[in-house]
Amino acid sequence: LEFCRWFEAMASTSSAAGLLLDELYVQWLSQTDTRAMLNSLIHAAKQGKLQQQTQTPVSSGSGGSPMAASPPPRSPGSRSPGSPSPRSPSLHSQEAAIRRSSSSRRPSFSSPTTTPSHAAIPQFFFPKDRKQQTVELAHTQEIRQGFTASTTMNLSQFSEALRSFCRLPKFVGPMLFERFSTDGELNTSAFLKFAVSQFAGYSDEERLFHALKRSDSATYLSPDDWVPVMNGLLQTHPGLEFLQQTPEFQERYSECVIERLYYSCCPIASYRMRLKDFLLGDVYSQCIAVDNEEDINAINGYFCYEHFYVLYCKFWELDTDHDFLLDREDVLRLANFSLTFRVVDRIFKAAPRPLVCEVPDRIGFRDFIWLLMSEEDKTSHTAQQYWFRVLDLDADGILSAYELDWFFKEQMHRMEVLSQEVVTFDDIYCQMLDMVKPDKLEAVTLRDLKRCRMAPLFFNVFFNLNKFIQYESRDPSIVFHERNTPELTDWDRYAKQEYLRLSMEEEEEQQAGVMEGDESIDAVDMPEDAGVH
Repeated sequence: LEFCRWFEAMASTSSAAGLLLDELYVQWLSQTDTRAMLNSLIHAAKQGKLQQQTQTPVSSGSGGSPMAASPPPRSPGSRSPGSPSPRSPSLHSQEAAIRRSSSSRRPSFSSPTTTPSHAAIPQFFFPKDRKQQTVELAHTQEIRQGFTASTTMNLSQFSEALRSFCRLPKFVGPMLFERFSTDGELNTSAFLKFAVSQFAGYSDEERLFHALKRSDSATYLSPDDWVPVMNGLLQTHPGLEFLQQTPEFQERYSECVIERLYYSCCPIASYRMRLKDFLLGDVYSQCIAVDNEEDINAINGYFCYEHFYVLYCKFWELDTDHDFLLDREDVLRLANFSLTFRVVDRIFKAAPRPLVCEVPDRIGFRDFIWLLMSEEDKTSHTAQQYWFRVLDLDADGILSAYELDWFFKEQMHRMEVLSQEVVTFDDIYCQMLDMVKPDKLEAVTLRDLKRCRMAPLFFNVFFNLNKFIQYESRDPSIVFHERNTPELTDWDRYAKQEYLRLSMEEEEEQQAGVMEGDESIDAVDMPEDAGVH
């Protein structure tokens, strides 16, 4: 009776399986063998024989009946955990299978267990994705096959294999060949060790980033890491062969390209190009495009020689004493005195970015690159951050009415000198707030300027009167041309126009020089009495 009550209590504890347990319990009680077994157990319990049977030790090696080989079940109050309980024949086999499977997974404390070998257990945890491991293995086989086919490789063969099997630009080849070669011969084993660890399993962009690093443990690229790459480009690219006779311009071109890379990829001027900056700057695609194109000017980007030519010539025009340094008076003459005195003074005080030039009150060519590109293309993220820091006098990240008024006062003075209609600050400030629509009233942030997409006009209003007037009276054909060429930036359009202008001026000077030379020759060859009649 107690045994039956125990089953009823166990069945009531589980609400979800209660109905199933009741059905199985009734089915079990209805069997003849079950009633006979329960009657015998109850009779033995009344006579006290059940306790004596459970206390007798059982020998596993002695033969006998199944009842003598295993102890009968105890009462619910004294049954130990894990001891079998009577079940129906239909459930007995299922429970036995469950107990056997659980005992095989659960270690036993009474007898030693044998641990299966690791080779028999299939791998279920992958530090990398299975697909990633497959790609890494394929890359490893491809790299080994490409660089072990030939026992000896010269620079040309190595560069071609680097492009074919590692998908890197060929002008990276001289740098890697010099790093892993001895006496002009490639150390294949050392390069393969480097390539498998730095190239296998990585994307093409990440491969180039790893190849440019001078140290495998480095997490960023410094400007010095780009110097050997630029030397390889100058040596191998057919569009730059004309510079091989002028090493000084090779150095300036390399310096300009590297500075432009960090201008676009690292707007905070940290000169630490991390992988994230490298990917956002789209460096790999431009390197591949330059490697595939013989005309270096066909690709508008970091390596375009026309852009370098414009930057260098504009710097040379302002540098009247040709000491390769610019002072405040030189910068003020930029673009026909477009910038105000106060803005130029803020630039020389390193408000937008730390100056690279170490000479006090001077800026060098690298600083000028940031200035001119920010001035001619105010749509870029770097330019907007550059000029925002110039206007932010207290560096609190907010352009207040006081700060904007302080810069606009000089603009009002210029309007009076140029006989332009003077616009008061209150009027222009209300118009700028309506245009920008800042999140907080009278607190313009860099985020507000980027969101409104009118940052160029905003900056020109407060420190570039010439461009502000040009915007008010711009030609509709220019607007139509800009909309039809969205792939070009404002800097691309400016550089193309300036390059044409500078080229025409240079041709005119050359023709004038030739004509003067011819006249001087004629004057020398003319006889003394040629003009006497």
